[in-house]
Amino acid sequence: MDGSGAADVVARGVFVLQGLASLSSDGKTLAFSHSRRQPGGSYELATATIEGEKGHRKLGPVQPLLSMPFDERHPALSPDGKWIAYDSVEAGAVEVYVRPFPGLGGKFRVSNGGGMHPIWFRNSRELLYHNPSTGRAMVVGYSVNGSEFKPGSPEPWSNTPLQGNPVYQFYDLAPDGKRLAVVGLNDQTAPAKPPTSIRFLINSPGELVGRQ
Repeated sequence: MDGSGAADVVARGVFVLQGLASLSSDGKTLAFSHSRRQPGGSYELATATIEGEKGHRKLGPVQPLLSMPFDERHPALSPDGKWIAYDSVEAGAVEVYVRPFPGLGGKFRVSNGGGMHPIWFRNSRELLYHNPSTGRAMVVGYSVNGSEFKPGSPEPWSNTPLQGNPVYQFYDLAPDGKRLAVVGLNDQTAPAKPPTSIRFLINSPGELVGRQ
């Protein structure tokens, strides 16, 4: 697969902002933050099953997953499909939480001092997120004991600050967990790049690679 095929529209009339959705590893479940209202409404977590075969896929009925009186955004399904990470302002400031999936149990707070845009590492028991206060990408190791999720202490993944966006997904983690692709990376050495610029951040001090 080289990405040159035609787009397969799976849903119409479901308002999902770019970067606020996560596809399960088996490609059958979509978790997303959506609003029944058009732009300006609050967002809640929901899921839907992707039905049909290639060329004939469609999104099944939207099922509310977590509906609270404040926004829940940026859901991320774990590689094993047993957990969902997301960010919420329920504590007064935006923080990252993890809950069991699909049957939501108790929540476990992951970030400390601000967090958004969680991403799971594929090859280790770690979770990445962006701290909007410091601009740093943070990493948290975790362990699992039955239905209990035990996060460790957050540590900087890199000392390079990122120019974050509170809504849109502006970065992604490579499968090897060693590189970030970042839109508008602000390394404080030059004017901020326009959103058409993508730079790669390597998990090693001072290694920045620019791509337009």
